[in-house]
Amino acid sequence: MRAGPGSVLAFMVVAVVTLTGCGGGVEPIPASPEVLEYANALVDAREEFETGMETFQEDSRDEIAQFWRAFERLVRLTASGLTSEDYARDIGRYARVFFGVGSTIVEAQVNLTESYRDALSRLTPPSPLSNLHEEMIDSLNDTIEGRNRLVEEMKSVDTDLKTVEDHRLFEERLPSVAEFVDDESFENYGEACRELRARLDRVLDRDVDICLDTIVPRM
Repeated sequence: MRAGPGSVLAFMVVAVVTLTGCGGGVEPIPASPEVLEYANALVDAREEFETGMETFQEDSRDEIAQFWRAFERLVRLTASGLTSEDYARDIGRYARVFFGVGSTIVEAQVNLTESYRDALSRLTPPSPLSNLHEEMIDSLNDTIEGRNRLVEEMKSVDTDLKTVEDHRLFEERLPSVAEFVDDESFENYGEACRELRARLDRVLDRDVDICLDTIVPRM
């Protein structure tokens, strides 16, 4: 919950907290109303993202379930090593669901992540936290760029598989599981966010839940 004006005023104390455990020479953060407002704004940004994701998942429940079922089926089929024209057509049927619905899901990821990134970009962090704040934004930009490339890849895959050669070419382009979960750039965001959260927790002497756990819709 966001603190009200009374909480901000109550927080006006003369104190400076010097953090330890985050490496040597950590710049101290003044315990001030500005730090509290910054932390609250980060919480608001996370909550807005999660509300948007929950709405998308509720509105797209059937499509998301179809996507994951098709994905699991494709993994099993392609892992079997079988090759035939009938088999190629069977894979193509699941692939059309996988790539058609999947590109819509990834586009929703991008839109929600862009809105979250923009919310962070509008904030002015306390100077000692500015590097971590920028690391979060840079990592989100990398995640968005990667997801946009993935959308284009998904839209360009030919799923009209009729021959064994069609099947072979399709498998060469089939994205791996890792491309549909949280990638390295999102993990970098998580590392920066967790460190920033730890520092805010120490300064504010309370749990500040500011970090996204994932940007991947779940069934």
